[in-house]
Amino acid sequence: WVKTDYRYVADPSDDPPLTSMYRVIGKTPEGYAIEIYSATGGSGRFTSVVVVKVDGSVLELLHNYGAGDRCNGGVASATIKDGSVHYGFYLTPADFAGVAFGDDQGLIAYEDLEASAASCFAVQTYKDGKMEYIELEPEAFKQDQEGWTSNYALQTCMNIYLRKSVTAGKTRFTLPEFKIFMEGFLKSCQKA
Repeated sequence: WVKTDYRYVADPSDDPPLTSMYRVIGKTPEGYAIEIYSATGGSGRFTSVVVVKVDGSVLELLHNYGAGDRCNGGVASATIKDGSVHYGFYLTPADFAGVAFGDDQGLIAYEDLEASAASCFAVQTYKDGKMEYIELEPEAFKQDQEGWTSNYALQTCMNIYLRKSVTAGKTRFTLPEFKIFMEGFLKSCQKA
């Protein structure tokens, strides 16, 4: 990682410094894949994966594969294999319907399901911009997080449904499989 800490002149001297970092993941046929991290005040820790082309002193952005704040679309992994960029972004429970169906199916973040940057329930994995699979993160819902199940109407049911899938040995889903999985969740876990 190449890192820089900095602060603005107007920032109080006792504020923590702001941080920006990047690392070259590797070379692709088009250019270089880079992972970027920034913490620029507040609680956010933003990460992204990009591909850039370097031509002399000119840096050209070729692909921005996505970005997010920790569990809200933050980078879970990023590597180069056989010249292709393989990477994953974290998903919260409230993201699941959008991934499976392209919309939220009426589920409301922070009302029905947990959606904070602290709820990394799955990783959506890609290769060169094309989604390959969704992988559940069983440790995230092994035990109910205090407050989540009492504050969000469908979180207890979601956790039970996810644990059943893990017990059955199913933690990785293609997109069609994940859609079927979420259809089952919607049938099993009805809003009151």
